[in-house]
Amino acid sequence: MAALRTVPSRKRGPPVSTTVPTEVDRAAAQPLHRRILFPPSSPAETPRILHSSAHETLDPLILDLIALSLRAYVTPWYNGSISRDPDKAFLQAVMAVLIHVVQALEVRLAAVDWADVLLAELPEVLANHYRDWDSAVERAGGGTAHNLSVDEMFHSLQPHIAIHLRQAAEGETTARHRVTPEVDRVYLRALVDRLLKLLLPPEDYRSDTERAIVREIIVAVVFGTVFNRVAQPWFIHGLIAKQLEAREAERAVMEKALSAEDRTASTGLVDKALTALLSLPLLLASLASLASTFSALSSSTRTTSSNLSSSPPPHQSLSALLLAILPSSAFLSQLVYLVSLPLAFFSSQLDSFLAQSVTEHVCAASTVKAAMEGAIKGMFPNDGWPAPKEDDPDEEAQDELRRRCEEALARALSPFLPSLLFPRLPPEPPDPRIHLARHLLRPLACHTANVHLFLSIVDLVVGKVFPELIVAPED
Repeated sequence: MAALRTVPSRKRGPPVSTTVPTEVDRAAAQPLHRRILFPPSSPAETPRILHSSAHETLDPLILDLIALSLRAYVTPWYNGSISRDPDKAFLQAVMAVLIHVVQALEVRLAAVDWADVLLAELPEVLANHYRDWDSAVERAGGGTAHNLSVDEMFHSLQPHIAIHLRQAAEGETTARHRVTPEVDRVYLRALVDRLLKLLLPPEDYRSDTERAIVREIIVAVVFGTVFNRVAQPWFIHGLIAKQLEAREAERAVMEKALSAEDRTASTGLVDKALTALLSLPLLLASLASLASTFSALSSSTRTTSSNLSSSPPPHQSLSALLLAILPSSAFLSQLVYLVSLPLAFFSSQLDSFLAQSVTEHVCAASTVKAAMEGAIKGMFPNDGWPAPKEDDPDEEAQDELRRRCEEALARALSPFLPSLLFPRLPPEPPDPRIHLARHLLRPLACHTANVHLFLSIVDLVVGKVFPELIVAPED
């Protein structure tokens, strides 16, 4: 009978894997920067970079950017065909120096009033850039300009010690112009050397070889790429076109999804009225919150005004930029005059609101994260490796990029704007918005103007982050 005794059955779970993870599996599970900068069995902890509370979000991205840059630009020439760094000690030493530089930059960037820079000083630079371009176009080729081209006239209106013009060689991408701009390498080397003195650890800056290598990499690769390629009109046109076309595609997908929801939804008139009634308390609460926000901003007006006292008020700088970019017209002049009247009463609250918006949104960790993710994807698009160098497009391809940029910007503009801003519209092109888009993009079609603009922005940012480099003007 004992043999017939039944044994209660047990529920069997999923089979347990007895496979021991290999070294390859453990290495693949590590973050990207760990796989590049550290050996698989390294017990070293990942260093903390930022001192702010956003270090958990931004530190991995900064380390990934450092790791990918070292793998692409340092490991090939250091190791070569024979690995001289099996323990990756050299990469970790370079990483430690770069972390020191990032930490020094963090302290300096936190001390800058970015609301003042983005709302007051940068719009002023852009407004002057548009005004000088319009003046160069108006005066070029005349008797007073001695038949100077637009590039030469603009260069004379915005003289810079680091920029000079040379005759464009045959076959260059700027051969359609008589001259092409060049940025003085001596100026860039002196600027970068002063920056390295303020950012590098003292023992690294005292090494002449290390300082010279880092300086030449920054001058030749970073600044050379920016001024030789990024400042080209076709590059800027292509960048703007890609951004606008991507947003247009996202908007089309969202509109398609909303239209599908509208077709499937069966909300009646009573339901909509009930929803509107239920939303009234939320609307009143939001209005009360907005009123309290403006009252709080009004109480802090003196503090904000003292912070922005070194430059024009933000609303004035933005208004001046708007007038410089848009075509001059009676409608725009009357509109600015009418808007300026109420702004005179609420200018302090408006400036404080704009400064607070920049601090909360533009300088937020999420914005920095999105910018760093875009930089990593743009610099290393081929599965973590740089894209192969492509030849500059020919004139036909450049014209195609310009056309795409103009059409994408025209589609983003309201169809009523051209008739309001232009007293007379030419018969061509058929869409008046393209005529307005060309007017908005007018200085970007000149390589010389783009180089001047980029170097002006570099001077502005360097002067804010490194104020000790600013030389006081002589009386």
